[in-house]
Amino acid sequence: MGTIVIPGLQRLIADRQRFGFKKACAGLLYRGAQRLVKLRINEMMERPLDGINLLEVSPSISNLRFRALTSADVRRFAADPSYEFDATMPGRLEAGHDWCFAAFSGDRLVNYSWYALGSIESRHCHVALSFPANTVYMYKALTRPEYRGAGVHRATFVHAARYLAQLALERVVLIIEHANWHSRRSHQRLGFRTLGFIATAGRGTCRFERHPRVPAEFGLRFGIDADLSRRLAGRGTGFDALNE
Repeated sequence: MGTIVIPGLQRLIADRQRFGFKKACAGLLYRGAQRLVKLRINEMMERPLDGINLLEVSPSISNLRFRALTSADVRRFAADPSYEFDATMPGRLEAGHDWCFAAFSGDRLVNYSWYALGSIESRHCHVALSFPANTVYMYKALTRPEYRGAGVHRATFVHAARYLAQLALERVVLIIEHANWHSRRSHQRLGFRTLGFIATAGRGTCRFERHPRVPAEFGLRFGIDADLSRRLAGRGTGFDALNE
């Protein structure tokens, strides 16, 4: 007798065990809406860089080394698709608008967080976003599966923030998919707070967007000055001091 497979059941069971019944059901409904109407709901979060040094880092990861990645590093690690480096990323580092900070166990890359200045393109979170000079955007973060839950991302973020503070930056902003409970909870523990939610649905001329009412003092603008070509063209100077 063949095995009956119910789509999404294993994910539902796993989410229920980790996050509870309500969140598991919400995640299932959300994934269904993604398929039907291309719905995307993302949570925008913010954390001041001030006070980062007060965050505690687990002593169990004292054997890790931390440093910025070069474009050559990214090209090398991109050969392994599990690191999720796309073809544009080395060029972004070379253009000076992006910066990547990483944790190593020996020679092995175990975690990284990617930061951007100025703007991000719409393909990243389905809505283009621009931000002022005192703000850095956490574009991406990844932890190897075998190191998750050990506080590695927390340690990498704390070390990175000490460098970012040298650039007179005041806050970090990031966007997380609403159903990514683990990442949302992880960043809440890092002191991030919710600014609002971004919702998009449909495509082409039948596209809907809803942006949060972000406080004006943050200077965040949606749909403006965020073409990827701006990130790759010319020479940015924002992160040069950290790469010397």
